[in-house]
Amino acid sequence: MVKKMGNDSKIDSIIERLTVKLGGKTFSNSTESATLSDEQLEIKNFLDERRIKYLIHFTDSSNIPGIKKFGILSVDEMKTRNLTFNANDKCRQDRQTDYISLSVSRMNDYVYSDFRHGTESIKHGIAVVIDASILYEEISTERYYCNTNAANAEVIKGNDYNALTDMFKETVDIKSKERSFNRVINRRNSYETTDLQAEILWHKCVPTKYIMFYWDLEGDFFYGE
Repeated sequence: MVKKMGNDSKIDSIIERLTVKLGGKTFSNSTESATLSDEQLEIKNFLDERRIKYLIHFTDSSNIPGIKKFGILSVDEMKTRNLTFNANDKCRQDRQTDYISLSVSRMNDYVYSDFRHGTESIKHGIAVVIDASILYEEISTERYYCNTNAANAEVIKGNDYNALTDMFKETVDIKSKERSFNRVINRRNSYETTDLQAEILWHKCVPTKYIMFYWDLEGDFFYGE
């Protein structure tokens, strides 16, 4: 059993408000357990115990029509399909251009701020909120669980259950950046990764059926409350 950390009632408030905005659509991770494999059930139980309900991907508003039609696609996949798009990250130092960057439970504010106000590759930010059940329902899709930003040379990443849980270790040290994160000291909630820049690299496509809604980052947003 995962020990609850921090004020988990906050996530309930967020979910309640989002449910109202979605007209009753819920974040439930509700696939019947009896239909899941052992590998799927292990991931589902971890998400439930940590109260992880959703994943976040942010992008420029100009990409939303394409996302609504095709789902979230990797850069390589969009090029293969000859689609027009505006890239968030024109450098992609992680070199994983066939993967999509997803954050767990909250947005990577540091990277978003750089893309929005630094490189200005994002002119009008939109957060795409994704049902976390994709992690076990689409078990055959390649993915990497990264304990910090995937572009960091010290990143520890893997594609199995242990790599997923490593994103929530008690401590994560990034020596080259002289940063150390401790769940207790940094008061992480159970549903937050230890390093808030931790991410999941998801292969090729997030299907539209897992997209819960789109949130305008130029207006109100549910982080930082």
